Amino acid sequence: MKVKISPVNQKPRNPQLSAAAMSAIAPVDAAQQAADYQKLFSRLPILQFGKHYRLGDLISLEVRFDLWHKMQDLTVQYRTNNGPWRTRKIGDPTKIELDGVPERYHYKVRLTKLVPGASFEYLVLSNKEGIFNAVAKAPPARNQRFSIAITGDIGDGGPGATATAAGISKANPDMLLLTGDIVYETGRDSEYDPHFLSVYNANTADPSHGAPLLRSRAIAAAVGNHDMGFPADEKRLDLNKRPDLLGFFLTWHHPNNGPDLSLKKLLKFAGKKGKRDRLIAALGADFLSKANYSFDFGNVHCVVLDANKYMDWTSPDLRQWLKDDLESAHGATWKIVVWHQPPFNCDAKYHTDERMAVISPILEQYGVDLVFHGHCHFYQRTYPISVKLEGTPKAASNIDGTVNGTIYLDKEFDGVEKRSPNGIIYVVTGAGGHPASGEHMPIDMPFAAKVITGNSFTMLDVDGGTLTLRQMSVDNQLLDQVILSKEARAEVAHTNSIAPLKTNAA
Repeated sequence: MKVKISPVNQKPRNPQLSAAAMSAIAPVDAAQQAADYQKLFSRLPILQFGKHYRLGDLISLEVRFDLWHKMQDLTVQYRTNNGPWRTRKIGDPTKIELDGVPERYHYKVRLTKLVPGASFEYLVLSNKEGIFNAVAKAPPARNQRFSIAITGDIGDGGPGATATAAGISKANPDMLLLTGDIVYETGRDSEYDPHFLSVYNANTADPSHGAPLLRSRAIAAAVGNHDMGFPADEKRLDLNKRPDLLGFFLTWHHPNNGPDLSLKKLLKFAGKKGKRDRLIAALGADFLSKANYSFDFGNVHCVVLDANKYMDWTSPDLRQWLKDDLESAHGATWKIVVWHQPPFNCDAKYHTDERMAVISPILEQYGVDLVFHGHCHFYQRTYPISVKLEGTPKAASNIDGTVNGTIYLDKEFDGVEKRSPNGIIYVVTGAGGHPASGEHMPIDMPFAAKVITGNSFTMLDVDGGTLTLRQMSVDNQLLDQVILSKEARAEVAHTNSIAPLKTNAA
């Protein structure tokens, strides 16, 4: 259901809430409220799926926040649809100690028995004194309508990022999905507050400073190259220069269902051993495995992947995990996949990076409908694409990032009269921050059905077997739209092919 997000000073109407807690939501001056938050919170509450998330008749979500100091008797009170208040005690925090950033205390609590698709409000209290409140949305059931906002490359926290956040807030989605490069320049923990959290967890919605999105709906994110500390080329992660790298894994807490990955084999660190040990202790030794995961949201099954160069998606183990995950999504009407670096893109600099096309045949085999990316700072929608690799995935992969094979385009699909694509639509939606310029401006590519520059974001509106993809400007003007339908799917012949897959040479 659509829920108007109330300001944080809205007063609940249920008399079961204690008088002390009511003080947290009494009308206050916005500037004074922000100052009060800054005294207590290192990071304001963020609503996340958490590692135990499952979609069912009742749903749980996690609230996570950081405080400057350890506080006693922390609880959360919450209720659904103005029902009775429930109270959950918050356990002991994790102390975050990283070189180069102030220490803080990380708290988490699960809100259980949430009603699918319903609004709920929650308050954080210390010694029964309210210190924070918000109104939020629970994930929908499989038979409910819902919408998902998707954007990426928001990492500079500049005017484009703030305007995009405010535009998404006005569009009022049920969930937010980010396609990577959450913070620039190198994904440091210290970059999250000025470049992302202050924008996407602002106290009010305004194009000049952002919106209170993180506290009010579930958020999921893919990891980009900047998030992993690789703004340009893959190299050692220098902890002497940047001891607080990999802030992505301190911020996001996704379902823990990804493949097991060996940190030692994939990432190389430079710097003093003590710095590395403190970082790994804060992140957890298995942190890299948490960059690949999946979850259900309504009747959509979403798989999020790490597409950075240290990940070899020709690996049989990774490919089998992906197959097993997609095959297990029996209850989903729609399947979408998200990763950062697009294999089919019009970016003048990035268009030869086709590495991730090696998993396209798997995605087709298991009925994936849409794939979303960032990396390129514009919007691009392809024609429906099918891929035939030349030989094995390993043999088809070239050292320069290109892939040998043939791609087929379904140019009969128009998303209006013909709504059943033969192939997968690949969408680049990386226009949520600094717009494309210079060597990253789009060029003509034969697979591109639509390209739009300037800031924008994607909305998916899902109603059973009908999915509408809309690209929206930051002031909520419609820029592009296609409708997909599964209610009367028919076989569609391929109408065009490009060979080899290295389309820049075609």
